Amino acid sequence: MIRKNKIVKILLALSLAILNLYPSLLVNANNKNDVTQYITNDYYQQVKEQMIAERGYNFFVNHNYAVSLINAFYGVLPTNRFGEVMYPEDFGGMFIDDDGNLVVLQVGNTNDNGLINRFSDGIEIQKVTFSFNEIMAVHRHLTYMFVNSSQFPSMSNVAGSWIDVVNNRLVVYLREYTEELIEEFKMTVLNSPIIAFYQYVSQGIETLVSDSGFDQNSDLESSFSTERFDESPYGFEPNPESIHAPEISGPVLEGEDYISFRTSPARLTPGTWRQVGSHWYFYQNGRRVSNIWIEDAQGRWFRIGPNQRMLTGWFEVSAGRWFFLNPASGQPNHRTGIGGQGAMHTNWSQINSNWHFFNPRSGDPAHQSGIGGEGVMRTGWLHRNNNYYFLNPLPGQNNHRPQLFRGAMFHSGTFTISGRQQQFNASGRWIGEVTSITITPGDAIFIGSPQGGRCSVGFRANNGRNGFVTAAHCGRFAANNDRIYNATGQRIGTLRTNQRFLENIDAAFVETNANVFVATSVPNLRNLSPFAATPVRGQWVFARGSTSGLRSGPVSQINANRWIGEEDRPEDWFLVVNATVGDFGSARGDSGGIAFSHFQNFNYHIQGIAIAGTPSITVISRTSEILVRTGWRLN
Repeated sequence: MIRKNKIVKILLALSLAILNLYPSLLVNANNKNDVTQYITNDYYQQVKEQMIAERGYNFFVNHNYAVSLINAFYGVLPTNRFGEVMYPEDFGGMFIDDDGNLVVLQVGNTNDNGLINRFSDGIEIQKVTFSFNEIMAVHRHLTYMFVNSSQFPSMSNVAGSWIDVVNNRLVVYLREYTEELIEEFKMTVLNSPIIAFYQYVSQGIETLVSDSGFDQNSDLESSFSTERFDESPYGFEPNPESIHAPEISGPVLEGEDYISFRTSPARLTPGTWRQVGSHWYFYQNGRRVSNIWIEDAQGRWFRIGPNQRMLTGWFEVSAGRWFFLNPASGQPNHRTGIGGQGAMHTNWSQINSNWHFFNPRSGDPAHQSGIGGEGVMRTGWLHRNNNYYFLNPLPGQNNHRPQLFRGAMFHSGTFTISGRQQQFNASGRWIGEVTSITITPGDAIFIGSPQGGRCSVGFRANNGRNGFVTAAHCGRFAANNDRIYNATGQRIGTLRTNQRFLENIDAAFVETNANVFVATSVPNLRNLSPFAATPVRGQWVFARGSTSGLRSGPVSQINANRWIGEEDRPEDWFLVVNATVGDFGSARGDSGGIAFSHFQNFNYHIQGIAIAGTPSITVISRTSEILVRTGWRLN
């Protein structure tokens, strides 16, 4: 008695699954037209037009029927603890042919094809020699040697590999192709009849990051705002003029000497200054004074401490009333032109890389009464020269940020103040209230600064915090924990990447700010479901990037191991494993953009992110590979 093949059992299970999903579906010549009824909505129109223009209406109908069978097929297959599909031993793979029909490969011989005949309109069965599990075993072995190629000298001649499902082989590309080198590979790497050797021909595949801003030939340039905020690409480096700091009022002492008078001409504080060693003291009636403010003839203030010495640096008179007294010349935070050592700061001062504002003299428009007089460090909102700023409140007060020093100016980002999102540029100027920011997969992002390298938004994910995935090689324009901006110059998140993520998967995570929402759809298409798609040769795949927009084409290679990089930067090349290659082009700026495929009922599953390409092909880092290696989750 002939044992019923596992492939037949799988087909039986998938037929039941299809009938459960679509009870009106009968397996006959009309089925394919029935399947297309649920994809005639306008949301699908753009994709439909692209497919029909490329391959014709019959391919469109056949392809979507094939996709429904593929989805049902994978729906009944078990997975291991790593999320990898466990295939039956007599399954040789499957692909969609040039007419859009599904071809299932089967190992061995059987005459039991009654169920296959029921699907003859949509499925072709072909007999092959090797099971898909056998091919995957060879592929995993070769991938291990790719990843550890420094330990295997013979791998230096191997340019790449991929699973050729149609021909039931694993293709290996050799840089130098001779019979001797093929034999050397078989002896030192792997000798298997599953492997087919080919001469490697460079396709000029490069990473797709744009060095800065939009390329001049970008079709999408006009659809994005080109407004940029005036800020340093290297961090916070404003100068007093950039934050509207006024000229210091009052006369300026000549030189950088200590206070040069011996006896004050007595505006409010008559007495005599004397220097003993490195310290200054103030005498009245021949005695040193303590715990007193001293004002000179120019209206500049100094403070004598409890030890009778003139103070410098931070000084708190009472709870919450802070002053800053000028350090000696040559010391950190010394400020010129305000009266030398010990002089009380007013107006804007940069102290330890933070900008602070100290209450100016009475009569100045920015003077605030009722807070302790001239020189008191300001906190909270500040209105200065028709601009608004926000200065970090004291610990324990509302809106205090413990990451910032007391009184430090907020800048370069979005901050929650009294429950609302407020945005500030790098000079500290308040830009406005931000209610929410929505970004869409495929939109432009800028790395490090609004003028930094341009890439694209990938798919929504979670690493413990919400965000999205993009290409890790975009991070060569910035460092880990650097800022990410959208096309209108708004900061939307923080880059989280490291070398481990760059190698083999080329994926980085962007933690989005609390007010940023990553859309679950792309324009003209509906839902991007949080499921990782398994690529099938010949299946139509779509991608969206900030330069090329929405484009699509069939999968030409699966489980591809490729060296990725730019021809003029060989030192930056890196290996990507188990990638997918689609027959559609990409351009600079598309790096990190989402790739997806149609599932059913206007829903799309996520194939991965575009990481490299040419005008005719796109290399995609697979979703499942990214998630397994990083522990991130779709959401």
